[in-house]
This record gives sequence, structure tokens and C-alpha cells, in this order.
Amino acid sequence: MANNPYQQNMQEKRLKHQLHVQSHQIEQVFNHYHVPANVNGGLVKQDAVRFNLQTQLTSGIHRLRDLKNDLAKSLGIESVKLDQQGEQIQLEVERPYTPPVALLDLMALLKEVPPVTAVLGLAEDGRPVLLDFMHNRVTHVLITGTANAGKTVLLRTIAASLALNNRQSNLQLIMLAAQSGQQVTIENHPTLQPLNYLPHMLADLGHNMATILELLEFLVSEMRYRQQESIKLPHIVVGVDHTDKLIERGGKPVKNALRALIQRGATVGIHLILCSRNPDLNGLGKMLYKYLPMRIFGQMEAQFPTSTPTNIIPDSSQFQGLLGEGDFIATTGQTTTHFQAAYLGDYDLHLGLKQLIKPRPVVIAEPYSTFTQPKPKETHGRITTSAKPPTMLKGVVSLQ
Repeated sequence: MANNPYQQNMQEKRLKHQLHVQSHQIEQVFNHYHVPANVNGGLVKQDAVRFNLQTQLTSGIHRLRDLKNDLAKSLGIESVKLDQQGEQIQLEVERPYTPPVALLDLMALLKEVPPVTAVLGLAEDGRPVLLDFMHNRVTHVLITGTANAGKTVLLRTIAASLALNNRQSNLQLIMLAAQSGQQVTIENHPTLQPLNYLPHMLADLGHNMATILELLEFLVSEMRYRQQESIKLPHIVVGVDHTDKLIERGGKPVKNALRALIQRGATVGIHLILCSRNPDLNGLGKMLYKYLPMRIFGQMEAQFPTSTPTNIIPDSSQFQGLLGEGDFIATTGQTTTHFQAAYLGDYDLHLGLKQLIKPRPVVIAEPYSTFTQPKPKETHGRITTSAKPPTMLKGVVSLQ
């Protein structure tokens, strides 16, 4: 993405926040083991950050090397490097994944985002792609593709962008995620679990069948109540990951609840985002053409289940070149939009939470100016930004 002043400011803000959090994580390990050391500035390189460590240890670097595994675990990475040059000890930490499109950078390009509208990513021509849930063409959304397509990451992006741009009084979230296998724990969902910290979440991530059934029953009951009382607010956006696995494991109760919500939920402000490797959704495929006109396709399997209605899947030639990892095609009616999904890393999500939840935390590291930064690195890729207005995925309507 090419930089403009707003985006440049956001990139600096994101890096500053990352350095603050990482410095705090490093010092937490030192404090836990009663090691008299702290972070005192450092150097930001293209692929790593070198933190200067100020320590009064007589044993020097040897004592710190005993903590390498704990430091790596605290930072959520595989390993760290320790080096000593004279009296200066440095801890080198690999920089987080740099996505083709960072959600916070993309949002910095937008003057405003309409209510109940998700920021999806960037189209091929560089325009931000938005999804307006209030439009009558966008009742629910199907996101389908292989395991590496980026479905769960896109679901997280949608949920976070909605939370960052809407008040709780106007929008609330529920996230459900079920997987096959016996050992199903919250740790199985590292992409969606951090969304629990969003104040818009009505409940923690539903990750086991008992909780998921309870939440689905609540949603069906809420839908019926809203129908009786003619209520549509607040909007409730429900993200369902591994929908095909959920139906497979939950059977008829899950299928009946989803069917009811798909048919009548959108009329009272309840919208589903269904992520599935199988576009047929284990037997719900016949409903999709009518009730899920907004469908987003990632990298696809070579062959589809024979039960998949042919009108659900666009011309296969359209997605043969999709690369996975957030490379998507959105279809609604006769309109298709090829886009790269925006990515929201954990440090950026934490930064977003700071904006939502007050008061702000105290400074937990050395000032940003103590870190020496590299010259900006040009990003090469097919996606570039421009001053063009955002593409709105709502039928054929585009903001001009």
C-alpha cells in the first residue's frame, strides 16, 4: 500500500504501540525471575527489532540466556537472539508478519465509514472494499474456501472493523467456532479468541457444542421477540467459523436454528457471517441463493460436493488464480469484486482496544524516540492504494 500522511501516521502509531507492548512483555519476564534488567531503547530493522537491555547483572549475558525460552513464549514467537557488544546487551526479536493490507492502515485512508459497515480490504484497483449490512441486498454473508484461504482471518477483520466504527448501542457481536475432534478448547481458536476483549461481544467466543447451542437458542428467541415487538436495534452480527463442521457435529438442532436465522433474522437486524470449507453447508445449500446473495470465495477445492447448487458458485475460471491467504472474490448478483482481505494482528487489535476502552493505559516502555528506525521500505505487490472512493459491496451501488 502506498503511503499518504494519514497512513504514515497510523503506521508510526502501530509500530510505537508494538514496541511498547513488547518492551512490557520482556520486562515482565525479567520481573518474574527477579532479574535486574529493563529495556532502554533499541534499533528497528526491516525484519527484526533489537532491544537494548540495561542490566546490573554481574553474570551479564549468561544469566539472560537462561530466559530465552521464556522471553520467546511471552512474545509469542519461536525464538529470540541475545548478543553482547562491549557492555551493551541486545535482545533481537523477529518483527510480526507484515500483511499486504493492514486493517488500521486501510481505515486511516477512510474519512468515515457508514454505520454497520465492515471494512474488508482493497480491490485490485486500490479502492477500499466495504460491506454495508444495512443494505437490503446484504442479509447474510457466506465465506468459503480451502483451509488456507483466509476465512477466519477475514471474519476477525469484519468483526473488529465493525466494533471500531460502531457504538455498542447500535451493534453487537456473537462469535461461534466449532471444530472436529474431542479436545475442543478456547486455545484451539487463537484468531477469534482475542475478540472476547471487544466490548461489543454479547458473550465470549462459543467454542463448545453446549455453549454454541445455548447461543443459537438465544438468537432464535431474540429473533422471535423482535418480530413480535417490531424491533431491529441493536444490530447483531453473528460470525460462525467452520459452519460445515458445526452442522456435522450439532446435527438437527444446529441446522434448524441456522435455517430459522437465515430465513428471518436479517429482517430484525440479526445478520450471519457463515464461514465454511464446504459451500453447500452440509445440506443448507438450497437456501443460500435466496437468503445469502453476498458470497465471498477464496482459494477453492478442485471439485465441489455434488449436492452444491450450481447457482451458488460463480464461473470456476474466476477463482482458479486465487492464491489463498486473503485473496478473495466477492459476488452479489451479477457483480464481482476481486480484493485482498485486510489483516489485523494482535498488536493492532490491542491498539484498537485502547481506543475503545478508557482510560488509556500508562506508558509501559521507553519513549518511541529512543528507537532508531529504518528508512521506509517500498512494498511490491499487485495491490496499491489510491484516492478513489471505497467500493461498497451492496448490489451494484458504489460510493462516488
